[in-house]
Amino acid sequence: MKTVTVLKNEREKKQKRLGIDLDNVIAYVDPVVEREMRKMFGTEPDRSICNYKERFGVSSFDDYQKFWDYFVENKLWLEVEPVKGAKEALKELSKDYTICIVTGRWHYDAPQTLEWLARENIYYDELMFVALRKKTQLGVTFDVFIEDNAKVAEEFAKQSWCSLSLLYLYPWNESYTFGDDVKDKIVKVRDWGEIVKALGERGE
Repeated sequence: MKTVTVLKNEREKKQKRLGIDLDNVIAYVDPVVEREMRKMFGTEPDRSICNYKERFGVSSFDDYQKFWDYFVENKLWLEVEPVKGAKEALKELSKDYTICIVTGRWHYDAPQTLEWLARENIYYDELMFVALRKKTQLGVTFDVFIEDNAKVAEEFAKQSWCSLSLLYLYPWNESYTFGDDVKDKIVKVRDWGEIVKALGERGE
């Protein structure tokens, strides 16, 4: 699957690269997605599960894809609110980092994603649409990565080039147990204030 990268800022790049997942780290998509999946599938979510298909017990991949087609067609990405504090923190962190948003959204989500980022005045230098590709296998490296999927956060912690992996806590990742080989490289955070604090304390 091809990676699509959007370069926004032509400023001189900072030496350190901060990678950030978009959904539920910068864009709080959960309320809108859950509202619409309840309507379409008539089921209640198991919020201990990260993946929406599994969270709502959708057995058919075709039905799941139809949901996301519906989501795009009805411009529902534009109904999403930013995660509290993200906007201000990203602007502050841009003083020390090249800000790279890395999202599993598909390339056809790009127009609404770009519109939303501009409307909400979200700062970034690079935006990568990676769809089904692993975020740790893009041919680019990050000094720090922020993620809400515990398994992905763990994968980043295993990379020699990633010095710190931050897990943004939600019900679907709070009980995840990390291996002893990565515990020193993972910090759990509950908001953007804790993210800024963690980066300052670790000297990242």
